[in-house]
Amino acid sequence: MRRHAFRHFDPVQSQAESLDEACEQGVNHHDALDAQLDVVKALSRIAPIHREVLVLYYFDDMPTAQMAEALDIAPGTVLSRLARAREALKTALQEPARRPAKAATESFAAVGVIPLRKRAP
Repeated sequence: MRRHAFRHFDPVQSQAESLDEACEQGVNHHDALDAQLDVVKALSRIAPIHREVLVLYYFDDMPTAQMAEALDIAPGTVLSRLARAREALKTALQEPARRPAKAATESFAAVGVIPLRKRAP
């Protein structure tokens, strides 16, 4: 049922429709963008085999039979990986982001933000 929501996905049209709906519902655009960013971050924290099947299925709208051929695995394996990937994504979305301090500092620098340093006591 949910799969049909991703058919013929047009990101520009989808974003415009999402913004219109958000305005009608009183949802802050920044909250919607934060939610999208949370999903992207969560996807980056799950195993590559799980991320791969989620992207192929939901974003590339690839049928499971075609995914099985592309990944050279059985169709049943595709379905089990999708189930595990959904659980992994759900868990990743519920957990706070965990990144090493160095990675966090590098990402701050990439966007031009200099983190404050703790002062010596």
